[in-house]
Amino acid sequence: MLSGDGDGADWVRNLRREPSARLRLGGPRELHADLPGTAAVTARFVAAPGEEALARRLLAAKYQGWREGEPLSDWAATSLFVAFEPPG
Repeated sequence: MLSGDGDGADWVRNLRREPSARLRLGGPRELHADLPGTAAVTARFVAAPGEEALARRLLAAKYQGWREGEPLSDWAATSLFVAFEPPG
């Protein structure tokens, strides 16, 4: 997940204080009754250059139609990257 507000976003500040969280999958339960609801996760602030670069390209492609050889948008290039993993 990318935070365009970086450390200024409330959800980022909350995860810096307490990385354990519950992540809602899919949206409002009444709209997606077939989805599992929420999942326990641990937030990890990504600093590994290779992992971060790949994630930025994948998210830019999914949400902004980015293609190889094009420059990343400011959002994709500068936002804070947070990964969510199963606890443990």
